[in-house]
Amino acid sequence: MKKHYSIWGLMGLCAMLLLGSCRSDYTQMVESEAKNPTPTEDLYFGFKVGQNRKQFFDRCWELNKMGKVTQGPNNKTVQHTFETAEEGQTSIIYEFYGIFNPDQVMTGLDMGFYFEAWAPWNTDLYAEKLIPQIKDSLVKWYPGNEFKSIFLKELDKEVWIKIDGSRQILLYPKNEKEITAKLEDLRYKYPEIYE
Repeated sequence: MKKHYSIWGLMGLCAMLLLGSCRSDYTQMVESEAKNPTPTEDLYFGFKVGQNRKQFFDRCWELNKMGKVTQGPNNKTVQHTFETAEEGQTSIIYEFYGIFNPDQVMTGLDMGFYFEAWAPWNTDLYAEKLIPQIKDSLVKWYPGNEFKSIFLKELDKEVWIKIDGSRQILLYPKNEKEITAKLEDLRYKYPEIYE
């Protein structure tokens, strides 16, 4: 009888290990950080997750009056230029826009970064070269965990990801010129995990 129980116990242990190994690195990160109650509403430039669309535009207007932002290309983004202190290095363009749910509540930010003087023939200013600087900046703006490189099935590519509590930031080269970054509040994306 004891052998019977130990065989079932061994089979159960094997099944748990197999199921655990099937969960992706991403899923494990999300589930681990869902247990972390760290507040993550505050965003760079004084924006907040949970603001409505009008509050987002009001803040953009204030920043524009202070000379900190302008409208981006085709009036589809907000744009800020980071002047670099290093001699001979070009400025970095930061474009962003709120992500809004159907109730017009901001649940995150779409962001893009590129060197102002980017040109197809200047490989020193390609997006890949900019990633370390942007990772450093985002970790300063949004303290907590470091970025990790993982394969994200939804995008079918390697990305840099950082999850702190309910705040997730994805970062990857969009093309030779631009880095795409997306900040999302996972309480809106995965309400069943972040109850």
